[in-house]
Amino acid sequence: AFEKAHAESPDIALLDWVMPIIQGHELCVKFKTDPDTAEMPVVMVTARGEEQDRLLGLDLGADGYLVKPFEIDELVATIKSLIE
Repeated sequence: AFEKAHAESPDIALLDWVMPIIQGHELCVKFKTDPDTAEMPVVMVTARGEEQDRLLGLDLGADGYLVKPFEIDELVATIKSLIE
């Protein structure tokens, strides 16, 4: 995902906290600390809904944090506001 983001320059990254190979929160940090991807909005989606988890996700650089299950309209609105 990191290499693909460099090659394709997506408008936004949608990451699950738990992902194969690299965890979403780790990839978020990589995106936000790399000059080529630092400005790309990152939205974390996760079942981890405790306040400390949400705050950690935001502290690690996520621009949005949605707790599963979420409404698709909430995801669309979040993405739309971050891209605009």
